[in-house]
Amino acid sequence: MANVCLYWVMVKNIPNSVILLFDHNMRYELAEGSAIQELTGHDSSFYIGKLAQEVASFANRALIEENFRAALQGETRDQDVRVGAHFIALHTAPIRGEDGSIERGMAFLYDITARKELEAKLLAQTEHLELLSQIDDEVNKASSLREALARLLQLLGARWNYTVGHVLLRKDDSEAGELESTDLWWTSDGPRFEPFKQAIEQMGFAPGKGYIPDHVFQARDKPSTWSVVGFQKNPSALIRAAAAACGLRSASAFPVLAGGADNNEVAAIIEFFSTTRSSSSSAIDPPHPPLLASVMQSIGPHLTRVIERERHATLSTTDDLTRLHNRRGFLALARQQLKSAERTRKPLLLLFADLDGLKHVNDAYGHAAGDGLIAEAGRVLREAFRASDVVARLGGDEFAVLMPETDVGGSGALLGRLRAGVEEANGRNNGGGERKYKLELSLGLTSFDPARPETLDGLLDRADALMYEHKRARKRGRDGGAR
Repeated sequence: MANVCLYWVMVKNIPNSVILLFDHNMRYELAEGSAIQELTGHDSSFYIGKLAQEVASFANRALIEENFRAALQGETRDQDVRVGAHFIALHTAPIRGEDGSIERGMAFLYDITARKELEAKLLAQTEHLELLSQIDDEVNKASSLREALARLLQLLGARWNYTVGHVLLRKDDSEAGELESTDLWWTSDGPRFEPFKQAIEQMGFAPGKGYIPDHVFQARDKPSTWSVVGFQKNPSALIRAAAAACGLRSASAFPVLAGGADNNEVAAIIEFFSTTRSSSSSAIDPPHPPLLASVMQSIGPHLTRVIERERHATLSTTDDLTRLHNRRGFLALARQQLKSAERTRKPLLLLFADLDGLKHVNDAYGHAAGDGLIAEAGRVLREAFRASDVVARLGGDEFAVLMPETDVGGSGALLGRLRAGVEEANGRNNGGGERKYKLELSLGLTSFDPARPETLDGLLDRADALMYEHKRARKRGRDGGAR
């Protein structure tokens, strides 16, 4: 009985503890302890004479029986048990007589709720710090805002176990903060959610417009707010139908605040979708609010730095006057395209354009007029060619356009658009006869043959020579044409 006496002393001196003795039928013989009412919901007298399985909660009944039976068979066990709002350390052991036989079993219960809560808090803090460290690592790897958002989407989607993730991005040319859908997605099952992705990607949103953006913009001054919505209320029939077809039932989203004087501009919205609903509403259960707030506050400064890096990189490769690529930007992109053409064995065209009469305009009408003519030439070139083409001002009056996966036969339509753009610009500016000069371009067009690779400098030299042939032909009064 020495061990009974020991635990009896413990229960008398340790708060939040209980001792229980039970016979071979698992019928309680003794129940004592200052915390018995708090931990079990009953006083000592309630237990005496009752079977353990009669009073154990349904959730813990099998566990109690297993541990009590093990004690009656001579085994000592320690296990943590959840009892209502409490965590209990359960110690079960046999009580032996003087001859060594097992006379009864004993259970010692000790409230470890505070310890468990502290452990959970420390674990959450550790996971929190790990997540912030991962965010820091992923964003620092990115060279652009889109790449940073793509990395964040992958990280958070997997970490928070969502079905689908997506990014809405602020338009570059939108002063009012208009949002547009992007092709940045995260999902573990791409084909299944393709109809939903196609429906979402068709949409654009003015500030605060659109079902999810509306909720998020309302919460932008409360970064800890996690906006939650159910699809059944979405006014877009297209979205409702696509979500239903894919089995998506709810969505949650939060604004990415980055840029501006106080990192408070809505640079993007990250939204997540789920096939399940939360326990409290028709929406996804959000992560722990303090964690979300901390994540959002961490993301903002990181992305602001990415935006600044991207802006500086853009400035270093962009011509201030035309907003086209400058020589540095053109050479870097053109070399990449040339390597790709060699590798894929696909054609490529290079157009060299010279703005005629710029010196005369500068001398006769001033450099402001000359700058206006350069900017106009840049606009006409940008609008004439495709988004995939590399359009640049190399410096002074020289421009270049690189057209990937295009041969001479496919250049006709592009050059036709360029000539039409030049005519339209001259017609608009000379309609009243006020402007005394025209926009005129001399062109040289050359092609890259994958079967006979050459350097970018070689292509530029050939295009430049053809451009001067065109210029001389025009001066002689005939259009030699670009080829």
